[in-house]
Amino acid sequence: RRALAGESFSDHIALLNAYDGWANAGRNGQKEYCWRNYLSSQTLQMMHDMRKQFVDLLQTIGFVDKDVRDPLNSHGKFAHNKVLVKAVLGAGMFPNLVTVRNGKREAKWHTLQDGKVKPHPSSVNSFVGAFPFRWLVYNQKVKSSDIFIRDSSCISDYALLLFGGALARGEGGTLTMLDGYASFAAPQEVGQLVVGLRTQLDALLRRKIDKPNTDIDESGAALVNAVVR
Repeated sequence: RRALAGESFSDHIALLNAYDGWANAGRNGQKEYCWRNYLSSQTLQMMHDMRKQFVDLLQTIGFVDKDVRDPLNSHGKFAHNKVLVKAVLGAGMFPNLVTVRNGKREAKWHTLQDGKVKPHPSSVNSFVGAFPFRWLVYNQKVKSSDIFIRDSSCISDYALLLFGGALARGEGGTLTMLDGYASFAAPQEVGQLVVGLRTQLDALLRRKIDKPNTDIDESGAALVNAVVR
């Protein structure tokens, strides 16, 4: 599992890489791929079917053009940008947010609701002493002897600022969210730039929701390029 995660510090990217490896193996190689990586072919096939159903739903509501022959590839040009994928994951999982403080052996994990928590032993982020960023988003937590975060992904400050919760201005020009739990210090001009980008991004996504046939690549090309970079 850690090999599938690579340097992503993400259980979700590990899962994505496992699926991509299975899909790229082709019908003749999928059984061996699953055996070699201790994966369930039935689960991966179910994921494949659910992915197709999701695309069908997006086509039904107009988010994806019905006339496109291969919608998964034509609308997935940023799918290999794992930093962006994790940022989008952050948007979907927010406000399930963990702060981490790097340590000598293991990092210290903390959530707003529960205080001290721990990574689940099965997570690729268990026993990690140093993370590249101080934020992780998660999908599930379980309680036994401690509260454990089952699956998590490490995301950057910019990912959280652009795709996280509502921003507020704190003391000294800082930007905050979750009533100050997440705080970001930056020069005033940088803060203004981030707020401006976030406002435009929210407006673009709102237009897409209100009018699903809106072509973001055309109407928001400059903004999309700025966010992706």
